[in-house]
Amino acid sequence: MNFFKVPQCIVLLFSFFAICGCKEKKESQWKEISEKNESFTNVETRISKTEELGAVLSIDTWLLDDSLLVCKSSQNAACIYRFKLDDWSLYDSLGVKGSGPEEFVFPHLMLKSVGEYIVIDNGKRKSYLLLPESVQEFSTANLEHLVSLPKMLELPLVGYIESLPNKTVWRIQDIETGALHDSLCFANETVQGVAAANDLCWDSKKENVVLSFLRKNQFAIGHRNSGKLLSWRLFAGDGIVEKDKFYYSDVVCLDNAICLLSQKNVNMSKKMGYTEIEIYDYKGNPQSLIKLDFMANRMLVDTKRNRILLLSPMYDLIHVVDYKQERESKNT
Repeated sequence: MNFFKVPQCIVLLFSFFAICGCKEKKESQWKEISEKNESFTNVETRISKTEELGAVLSIDTWLLDDSLLVCKSSQNAACIYRFKLDDWSLYDSLGVKGSGPEEFVFPHLMLKSVGEYIVIDNGKRKSYLLLPESVQEFSTANLEHLVSLPKMLELPLVGYIESLPNKTVWRIQDIETGALHDSLCFANETVQGVAAANDLCWDSKKENVVLSFLRKNQFAIGHRNSGKLLSWRLFAGDGIVEKDKFYYSDVVCLDNAICLLSQKNVNMSKKMGYTEIEIYDYKGNPQSLIKLDFMANRMLVDTKRNRILLLSPMYDLIHVVDYKQERESKNT
């Protein structure tokens, strides 16, 4: 069992030399490849506290919406559950599973604005505007792809990942016209007996986009220009690929920092070890390293409350650790 599988993605292995094997209308290349610097100026071990949500559910993906924690589940009665961030109580639930006009088959959720969400349903190949009181079909162009991990950059531009047996593609696309603004395509190859390829996560903030890779000790920072194309820089560590070795299972972009959830100290065969949070600036310079007291596979940073929220692959509790944002912002 892959405890650190990226939600809604096929587990894949990455080889940046195979980019040319993909045929995308617009294709970005790494402008620069640098050695990843792990000389963190500040290293701390932080003890987490656990919080129990006001409903029992299995969380596929999650996001922050002002004062609410929004969780998507594929194994519960509703599709979306919202919890109050102040006391973790259940606020409400949204979305019904099914094939009816206002029901969802394989929904993927992204935040449009406070209290408003866009749902891309891979099952129906349609998009919806999900409000607390209604579900409305959202007029979009046919994306022509199976979407995973969609996130709004700025309406109508959406970034997402498409995972296929032979390739993995990250795209920026106009969901109203269907126009492709940028993409990165990775051909999937087998390396050292590990079949499949590019399992990745991504996040964005302002003009920055960051990709993190599960099977490779590397991440990439892209900077958007006025033409929406990105200039990419890859930060690569060792190139060793091992069957049970994992690196980055999540990434969060903040105003002045990148937080990467690292699994390099987790032994998957023994299911032992601890997760770390690596914090970099947008030039790839290491800032802080937070060593956790447990294994975590997903992360959110609640900047309003100065804390980091984490999920463990072992059980459905929320782990909370302090995020000393003021000090770390000064270091960036």
